[in-house]
Amino acid sequence: MRFASKLVHVGKIADILPTRHGGTRRHAHLCGGTQLSFAASWHQPGDQRRPLLVQRRYGRYAGWMRIEAATHDHFAAILELNEEFVAVLAPLTRERLELLHSRASCHRVVIDGSAVVGFVLAFGSETDHDSVNFRWFAARYASFLYIDRVVVASRCQGRGIGSLLYRDLFAFARREGYDRVTCEIDADPPNPRSERFHDGFGFRQIGSQLVEYEAGEPKRVSLRSARLLHD
Repeated sequence: MRFASKLVHVGKIADILPTRHGGTRRHAHLCGGTQLSFAASWHQPGDQRRPLLVQRRYGRYAGWMRIEAATHDHFAAILELNEEFVAVLAPLTRERLELLHSRASCHRVVIDGSAVVGFVLAFGSETDHDSVNFRWFAARYASFLYIDRVVVASRCQGRGIGSLLYRDLFAFARREGYDRVTCEIDADPPNPRSERFHDGFGFRQIGSQLVEYEAGEPKRVSLRSARLLHD
């Protein structure tokens, strides 16, 4: 997974997502002490059309933010977001995005008003994904959900959107019965903010490897896994 380093500068977020048994409300405090109030509705298993709606009150601003399945209509915005962080993400063309979308187990976007402000791409262990880091995990685990990339628009960072995407993804992974969620983060040079962010979701380093990406010098990555508990 290539994780844009700026995304992890978020505050401690409470349990803001509801369980599958119904709607709920939680409060979260960002780094500056601003309180957000979330009112959410969760789609039932198998219902991919009903979006997760999150109402937020941010100072004087009140609006609706939602997480929903990515479609071809979102591709232009997804490509723009990836390009915004191409220095720390693998380059993404329309053709490559088409391929990843067709193979992904979970491809979700965050929409604020009418604008796509974030997305996540993840691949289950049963998929045919060509990432060298995915294959590292596939050689060791039978059941996992691999985070290929997650991006939040720079103008929207600091609102907890990265945490929101991860919580939604973890709920998906549990619902689908995966044993763990996996990812990699840059190890050399280290990324302390990303490490803290992932530590908060239960990720632990289980290995490392040197990876040659399409552009730039080879990088050493920290390969991480978060075990999932099932009811």
